[in-house]
Amino acid sequence: MTDESHPTLDYISDHVTLEWLDNHHIAVFTILVNNRQNVKIWADKTETIIGAWALDKPYAVLHDVQRAILSPYAQQRAIKLLRIMQKRKLRGRYAVLVADNVFGQAIAAFVNFTLRTRPEEGIHGQCFTSREAGLAWLREQF
Repeated sequence: MTDESHPTLDYISDHVTLEWLDNHHIAVFTILVNNRQNVKIWADKTETIIGAWALDKPYAVLHDVQRAILSPYAQQRAIKLLRIMQKRKLRGRYAVLVADNVFGQAIAAFVNFTLRTRPEEGIHGQCFTSREAGLAWLREQF
């Protein structure tokens, strides 16, 4: 059994990891290569996490996509994940860590406009170019 007060890192594939922080209160996905296969692995695992998330616990997930580009398949899966979060009536935040370049700006525009939610929906997403800033924002809700 792992001591949950320490971060744990799971290699879901060679290019997708899941790290748990703060006693399993924050999940951090890192996608190193975003071809269709790895996007599917990331999205399927995220869907599992959403389905298992305790409804009385603030949702807190950081998606590190600094090395990713915005593919139509990734957009489709992200929209589906947001709909699942809304259907489950999760409350909380998700942070998206993007590169400080044109690819990151494209992802940020997608998150800010296509995945935009209303406060009463309970789930709010925001983009960051710093892991520390994204994690600090997620931690504000605890």
